[in-house]
Amino acid sequence: MQPMKLNNIQTGFKRILLTVATAFMLGNGWAQDAKVLKGRIVNAEGEPIAGAVVNVAENLPMSFM
Repeated sequence: MQPMKLNNIQTGFKRILLTVATAFMLGNGWAQDAKVLKGRIVNAEGEPIAGAVVNVAENLPMSFM
């Protein structure tokens, strides 16, 4: 049995690192589901409010059970 060369170890490590990095990038891409929110911001009289800003936040349960 021949001893492994340092270059072979480095090549193997690079392949593993590339595989793990690719898996993380693909996982992040699949996790982002695009949603569309449409509507109008109006006052009590039903008139549009100029310059209104809407922030959307999603609350997810912290339980993994």
